Amino acid sequence: MQVIITRPTEDAGAWLARLTACADWQREWQPRLWPLIDIGPNPLHGTAHSAPGRIDAAMFVSANAVRFFEPAQGDSPWRHAVLWHEGAQAWAVGPSTRDALRSAGWPDAAIVAPDGAGGEPFDSEALWRRVEPALQAAGVRRVLVVRGTDEDADGRPVGRDWLAQRLRDCGVAVVDVAVYQRARPVWTRAQQAAAGAALGDGSVWLISSSMAAQQLRELLPGAAAPRAFARARAVATHARIAQRLGELGWGTVVLSHPQPQAVAASIKSLTYAR
Repeated sequence: MQVIITRPTEDAGAWLARLTACADWQREWQPRLWPLIDIGPNPLHGTAHSAPGRIDAAMFVSANAVRFFEPAQGDSPWRHAVLWHEGAQAWAVGPSTRDALRSAGWPDAAIVAPDGAGGEPFDSEALWRRVEPALQAAGVRRVLVVRGTDEDADGRPVGRDWLAQRLRDCGVAVVDVAVYQRARPVWTRAQQAAAGAALGDGSVWLISSSMAAQQLRELLPGAAAPRAFARARAVATHARIAQRLGELGWGTVVLSHPQPQAVAASIKSLTYAR
């Protein structure tokens, strides 16, 4: 049975290594790395932010936000504003982003992120529960949101704005900066054929973003046809992703906590359900 990892290339290898190290991983499963989102630097970033002022916290939406922020900033005013004042916080939604922040030199004491205990999801709502009570006590008045932008956008960040709106509601100034660009990958006909076959041969797709689900639909000829995904099986790592897969007509969708051990257990449950 194929297990198809659709995360961006920058994340997929390390994530697969953690997944295959889990106790529930079966040796007969055949992992495939088929990224559904290409990641690259945002070419329009870096021209409009010469005097950012003091930043009390930086919210990094993904590990790629950390990776592309670091080289893009160099010794710029953004780096000084965010990284070089005592007491600045770094906010992360999930463990991959937290690990990237540690690798970038952020001390653990400065990182605020959900820990997943008790099945806590890794999402904006969980992060908000961590930061909201301490906003006033920590003196957080200005937050930088470091994120990506979709292909062909004009440089203004796009995507879910839930946490930024909560901050604004509390009187916190929010500054967006898009440091990377998300794009649809280019597939050969052979890749399209293999992916099309994997929608009906019992393969399990690991879908970790709603955008990835939409990209697959656009990458495959005929995927817009009724029941194109009727036999497809997926593990979704958030309820919103599972909902989107259902809207696209996926036949079997299992909702899993995004930690590797939980994902491996969910794949195993699908295996026995065949």
